Amino acid sequence: MIIQPYIENAILHGFMNKKSGECRLLIQMWEEDKYILCIIEDNGIGREKAMEIKLKSGLMQKSQGIVITKERLDILNRQLKNKISVEITDLKDEQGKAVGTRVRLVIPYIDL
Repeated sequence: MIIQPYIENAILHGFMNKKSGECRLLIQMWEEDKYILCIIEDNGIGREKAMEIKLKSGLMQKSQGIVITKERLDILNRQLKNKISVEITDLKDEQGKAVGTRVRLVIPYIDL
């Protein structure tokens, strides 16, 4: 329920308007200390270009999946000592052109 909206956004917003080249979606998960780390990385058009296309289309509907996920994380983080963190990075090439997006999630877990 936490990572699904980020994967969906990569596909819907990153790949749907990509005109050329292959679409790559990398999902990595591993344990480190008492955390689950997750990287979701795509080679889509990037968030700026996706927003530009959205503005031109006149469809300015807010992504409900991300809004709901943020609300869930806020609720969970009020109860957790070690907080869940989300970091979104716009990937760019040497010329500053968007080449995708990376989402990094750090999720604490309790060892039962």
